[in-house]
Amino acid sequence: MQTEMRNGAADRQTRIRTIVALACIVVAVLSQTWLWGVLFAAWAAQGTLTGKAYLLEDLTSKNFPMLCRAINLVWFAIGLLMIVETFGPEWTLF
Repeated sequence: MQTEMRNGAADRQTRIRTIVALACIVVAVLSQTWLWGVLFAAWAAQGTLTGKAYLLEDLTSKNFPMLCRAINLVWFAIGLLMIVETFGPEWTLF
């Protein structure tokens, strides 16, 4: 019974995070590129914390440590670049 309650709470939390992420994507498509930056940074943070990365296939840091770090680093760099580009155009690289 307690396990079912914990799973229900976890499912609810996952559902809320997914809805918020979907709303961010919709808003980002409407020209708010900083939200894309936040999403990329969140994906990088989640990948770093879980030891996983996804780029065409699911990778774990146990099996492919350098590749997982590289993918998460690229996601974080893209996120940071998009945020900086939105709020500080004079700081962009290109």
